Amino acid sequence: MGLYGREDELGVNDRVIQGARQGRSAALVVRGEAGIGKSELLAHAVTAARAEGLRVLRATGTESESELPFAGPHLLLGRAADRVAELPERQARALAGALGLTDAAVETGGGDRFLTGLAVLTLLADLAEERPLLGVVDDAHWLDRESAEALLFAGRRLDAEGVVLLFAARDTCAPPFPAPGLDELRVGAPSDAAARELLAEHAGDLPQHAHAQILGEAAGNPLALREFPVAQREGLAHDAASADTRACSRRSATASRRCRPPPARCCSWRPRRPPTTSR
Repeated sequence: MGLYGREDELGVNDRVIQGARQGRSAALVVRGEAGIGKSELLAHAVTAARAEGLRVLRATGTESESELPFAGPHLLLGRAADRVAELPERQARALAGALGLTDAAVETGGGDRFLTGLAVLTLLADLAEERPLLGVVDDAHWLDRESAEALLFAGRRLDAEGVVLLFAARDTCAPPFPAPGLDELRVGAPSDAAARELLAEHAGDLPQHAHAQILGEAAGNPLALREFPVAQREGLAHDAASADTRACSRRSATASRRCRPPPARCCSWRPRRPPTTSR
């Protein structure tokens, strides 16, 4: 699938991956409305990381598991579960409990949650000693609270381990995913020219008046630009499902404009300030 008009965002992906190869770490939250292309950007990062020889760990938040404590680290780190025993004893005990590797459950008190987050950080750093690592969490807005706390705790403390953590989260029509202290890559609608190019790929057989209608209704949303031509062909452009999709897209765009100043470009990357205290 082509990523039209995403040169800036792809450049950010490439820089953090190249940084990992040189021993630098980064944690980045990719934000935008549903269908704007966050998952495609993460998929590009995965492909690029594998081409560069990085270890890749992936997880996707799901609504059905959004109330299951530590479901996120279990998805992301499950393939490295055999390395948990190598962690410092207290960290190993906390993370083993979180991942369901022992009968002991993680206590809800701050101490064990701190140790669990610290264990996630230590495990990522240990894995990166073998080769740089990319961890990707899509649909992070569906993470349970404990998962989000542990993964963001680790992300805020990354420094020079050669670890990159990428989270993708919706701006609207989903639970909030606050991530203070992490860099953000805000993804907006591509340029008009890029939107027309994307539509031409998926609607080359449709008449120009249909192109104009789709461009207006999609409001630059890449997913809508791919799906509305299908609806046109099937005579479903005005059925209830399409109306609901358009309404959510418009609410997302309106809420996004209301909640933040309009960016100068479709890509706005705000690096965090360097920490004032040593780790």
